[in-house]
Amino acid sequence: MNEELLLRAVAALEHLANPGLRWGDIIALSVGLVQCSLIAWGLWLMRQSAGHRDQHHEETMAALRQQGEALQRRDERGDRQHEATMAALRQQHEATMAALRQQGEALKGVSEGMREMGEGIREMIARTRPA
Repeated sequence: MNEELLLRAVAALEHLANPGLRWGDIIALSVGLVQCSLIAWGLWLMRQSAGHRDQHHEETMAALRQQGEALQRRDERGDRQHEATMAALRQQHEATMAALRQQGEALKGVSEGMREMGEGIREMIARTRPA
């Protein structure tokens, strides 16, 4: 497309060099040159716009990568905190269960002692009862 425009421009310039030019040809040539200039300017603007868009895209992607890395670090910290909390809860649960087992054993001893006391009281009552 650019080659075609250049060829037309060269042909127009050769035509200008021809001494038999008329004003209509000069105006047509001028309009063609203005059109070529506008097209070139539009292409330049498009290239500039694409450059700005690409730069903005790169900056946005870099910011998103940083944000993603920060979120991943936060998640890893949260996972470590969760594991530490769960380990502490397991230890606390084990300690509570051990204490409950000890209390259960102690209650068994108390219960056995109370049963023996009850038997002793029954025996005393039976001895003190008039026959």
